[in-house]
Amino acid sequence: MKSGRRTFIIWLVVLIAVAALCYFFASVLPDMISSEKENDNTYLVDIYNYFYEPEWNVPLEEREGYEEYSGYDRTIHIKDGNVTRGITADNEQTFRKEELFFKDYFKALCDGDADAYDALCTSSYLEENGETDDFTAQMIYDIVAERAESSQSGSSSQYTIYLFYKIYRNDGTFRKDVYSDAEKAVRIVIDDSEGSFKIKSVK
Repeated sequence: MKSGRRTFIIWLVVLIAVAALCYFFASVLPDMISSEKENDNTYLVDIYNYFYEPEWNVPLEEREGYEEYSGYDRTIHIKDGNVTRGITADNEQTFRKEELFFKDYFKALCDGDADAYDALCTSSYLEENGETDDFTAQMIYDIVAERAESSQSGSSSQYTIYLFYKIYRNDGTFRKDVYSDAEKAVRIVIDDSEGSFKIKSVK
């Protein structure tokens, strides 16, 4: 008799737990997601990916959120071994050509200039990957270009660089692989076989 009562109590507890879980998934969870969406200023591309709504043909200084973004560190930092230095107007002449390449690189991104970006790519890269789709002015900060490898072939030099940076209010028009204010390294190879340093590959 006691065993039967114990079994009944166990089943009753299980049924109550299942009912509670069903109620949570049917009622509480959708409300939580809906509330999260309402409090989030992002543009919902799908249930998994959040990007801000693109502001096409809007200069960086006029983009929504620029006032806050302008207070972020936008200096390009070059990391070589254990030494990290930021490029400034006062020390620019102390950096190598392959390092100064990234001034033009990030200027093209911050200007939202796909043509300027393509001009920084080798002809072989463009033949393989095609021209870059248009993108908006990117609000980039916390930039670090880390030197990894280098090689020489005749009169040309090649460098492998790891880029680390974040995008404030990312709209996905340039990078769809990373959310706003998140960081995901980019492996970039540049060489000067065409007379000036250009992008040979990006991963």
